[in-house]
Amino acid sequence: MKILKCFFIIIICFISPKLFSNSKIDSLEKVLITATDTNRAKILYSIASAQYNKYPDKCLKYVLETVDITSKFGLKALQARAFSIAGVIYKNKGDFETSLEYQLQALKIAEELGLKKTMASSYNDLGVLYKTLGEYDLAIENYKKSLKILEEFDYKYGTVMILNNIGTIYDAKNDNEKAMDYYNQALEISEKNNILQGKAISLNNIGELFIKKNNYSKALTYFFNTYEIDKKTGDKFGGIYTLLNIARTYNELKNYSNSIKYYKIALNDAEEQKAKLLISKIFYGLSATYEAMKKFDTALEYFKKFQLLNDSVFNEKKSEQFLEMQTKYETEKKEKEITFLTQEKEIHQLEISQQRNQILLLLLIVASVIVLSVFIYYRYRQKQKALLNAEIIKQKELRLKTVIETQEEERKRIAKDLHDGLGQILSGLKLTCQGLITSKKVKDEDNVSNLMEINKILDNACHEVRTISHQMMPRELNELGLIPSIEDMINNSLGNLQINVSFEHFGITDRFDEKIEIGLYRIAQELINNVIKHSQATNVNIQLYKNKGMLVFMVEDNGKGFQLEEIKDKGIGLLNINSRVDAINGELNYETGSGIGTVATIRVPI
Repeated sequence: MKILKCFFIIIICFISPKLFSNSKIDSLEKVLITATDTNRAKILYSIASAQYNKYPDKCLKYVLETVDITSKFGLKALQARAFSIAGVIYKNKGDFETSLEYQLQALKIAEELGLKKTMASSYNDLGVLYKTLGEYDLAIENYKKSLKILEEFDYKYGTVMILNNIGTIYDAKNDNEKAMDYYNQALEISEKNNILQGKAISLNNIGELFIKKNNYSKALTYFFNTYEIDKKTGDKFGGIYTLLNIARTYNELKNYSNSIKYYKIALNDAEEQKAKLLISKIFYGLSATYEAMKKFDTALEYFKKFQLLNDSVFNEKKSEQFLEMQTKYETEKKEKEITFLTQEKEIHQLEISQQRNQILLLLLIVASVIVLSVFIYYRYRQKQKALLNAEIIKQKELRLKTVIETQEEERKRIAKDLHDGLGQILSGLKLTCQGLITSKKVKDEDNVSNLMEINKILDNACHEVRTISHQMMPRELNELGLIPSIEDMINNSLGNLQINVSFEHFGITDRFDEKIEIGLYRIAQELINNVIKHSQATNVNIQLYKNKGMLVFMVEDNGKGFQLEEIKDKGIGLLNINSRVDAINGELNYETGSGIGTVATIRVPI
C-alpha cells in the first residue's frame, strides 16, 4: 500500500520546493570535507534533506551529526529540522519507536520557536506513525493540524501529501467515498502544479480503492502509471510500495508468476534500502502467493521469515511506548502553557500568598499551642487517673490482706479457745463420767448404761471439737510446717474415698513466711474440696516444689473438668482461691475443659 509514501517527501516540500540538483550535491560533498562547526551542520543538513530518500544510511549519519553540532552551538531551528529528517529515515527503516522520539523532539522545538513549516512536517509525520499503529483518531488529528498550517502558507506540495494521508485514514475505515474525495483533491492540485510525487501517491491510492471494488485491471493501470513516476523522481521507497501493489493485484488475478516477479523486484529494492517493514510485507505477500499455488513448503518458509522480521519491527509493547511518549509530550506541552499563562498572576499574588501564609502560620502556632495544652492536660488527667486506679488497687489489696489476716487470726483464736477452753471442759467431763462408771457408788445397771452413753457422746464431742479446731488452724501447720499439714489434710479428706492420690514434694527444706504457708494451705483445702465435690475424679496428683525463686503448688485430676468462662463468676470456691492467691502475690493458672480434667497451678514468689 502507498499509504506512507508522502511521509518522506513532505519534509523537502516544506524546506525547499525545488530539489537540489546532482551537481549541486556533488559540490556540497566536496565543501563538506573541509567545513567545520555551524557551516558543516548546514551543509550536512542540506545534503540529507535532498537525498535521504535515495541514500538513507548516509543521510541518517549526516542528520545525527547535524543534531550534535546544532546542540553544541544552540542552533535550535536547524536542530528541529534535523530531528524531523532523522524521524523520517528511522520510520522508513521500520524503527517506529525511535522515529516517534525524534519527531516529538522536532515538534517541541518548532512550537517553542514558532517554526510553522517544521511544525506542519512533524504533525504529518506523527499522523503517518499513528496511522501505522492503527490509532486513526490521533492520525487524523495530527494530519489536520498540519493541513491547517499548510493552507495558511499555501504550500501546495505539503497540502497534496496531507490530503492523500487523510484519504488513507478513511480508506482504512472503509469509508471509500470520503477516501476517493480526498485522493481526487490531491490529484487535482498535483496535476495543476506539476507535483509528480503527489500525483504518484494519489494515483496509487485510487488504484487501491479499485482493488477493493475488485476492478483489478483498472487498478493495475493506476499502479503502472505510479511506478513510471516513481522511476522518474528516483523515489525508491515509493517504488517499492507501488511494486507491492502490482504484485498483490496480480495475485488477485491469479497470475502468480507475475505476482512473484514483482514481489522479488520489490524485495531486491527493499533489501538495498534496508527497509525492514517493507521486507516483512514482501515476505507476507510471497507466502500468500506460494500458498495459493499450493507450494506450501515455500509458503511456510516465507511466512516464518515474515513473522520473525515483523516481530522485530513492531509489536504491542512498542505501540504502548509510542502512545506513552505522545502523552508525555502533550503533558509537558500543557504544563509549559500553564506555567507561561500563570507566571504574571503568580507574581501578582505572591504578596497576598505571603500574607496568607503568615496568617496560616500564626493560626497553626495557636492551634499547636491549643492542641499541645489539651494533650498535656489529657496526659495529666490520664496520669492522675492511673495513680488513682493504682491507689484503689493498692487499698483493695491491703483490705484483702487485712481481711484474710483477720480471718486467720480469728481462726487461730477460735481454734485455741476450742482446744484450750471447750476441749478442756469436755475432757474434764469425760474423765468425771469415766470415774463415775468405774466407781462403786453407781451400782444400778441402768445408770451405768446411761453414763456409758453419755461418755460416748462426750467422746464424740471431744473428737468434733478437735476436728473443728484442727480445720480452723492445723497444729501441724504451726508446729511442723506446710508439707506435714497438707499430708494430714489429704489423709483426712481423701483417705476414706475411692480416689488414688499422690503428693510429691521436693526442694522444700525450710519454713516459709506464715502468710504464705497459711495461704497455700487454705488454697489446697479449696482445691481438694472442689475435687471431692465436683470433679468425679479417680486420680489426683499434688506437687509442691521450688523453681527459680518461685514456690509452685499444683493439683491435677482426671475428672470431668469445666469451662472456666461459664463458672468463674459463679463459684464461691474459685473466688476464695483467687482472693488468697492475690493476698500472697501469687499467680493462678487453670488448664481445663469439658472432659479433659483440670490442672490448677499456683506460683508464689519467695
